Amino acid sequence: MKSMTVHTVIDDDMRPEPMHVRVIRLILGLLMLVGGALKVAATQAFATAVIATGLPDTLQLCAIIFIPLIEILIGAFLLFGYQTSLSVNAAIVSLLIFTTFIVLHLGSHDNCGCYGDVIQITPDRWAVYKNVAMIIALLHVQLRFRRSPYSHHNPQEVS
Repeated sequence: MKSMTVHTVIDDDMRPEPMHVRVIRLILGLLMLVGGALKVAATQAFATAVIATGLPDTLQLCAIIFIPLIEILIGAFLLFGYQTSLSVNAAIVSLLIFTTFIVLHLGSHDNCGCYGDVIQITPDRWAVYKNVAMIIALLHVQLRFRRSPYSHHNPQEVS
């Protein structure tokens, strides 16, 4: 009797993905996707936060339009396991930028606009801790992805 081993794979090079890495990737992808979607749905809260940065008007407009779209794209890529390495790197960079924004506005009593008006998050140390935890989780996904024992061959049926 033949038995098959089924591998869950990520990206185009067919690397197997451990279950805990998949769970982390799915949760973080969902958080990024929801965060971007809520920024689009409640643009005013996010726009107010961007305007408070004091960026030039042109950059404010670009940030208000493109940050939510990029966040949605990164979240979707992470959810579907598409271009995982690129998606994880993009998520880390975006979270570093968001964390920098939060640190620069520590103590402000305004909503940072991270999740629109739905979830009110003030720029405080807990928001920084949340982002740092997400970055560490993304680094774990990236390291597990790169160190997979199957990274140099394609999984096949095993009899």
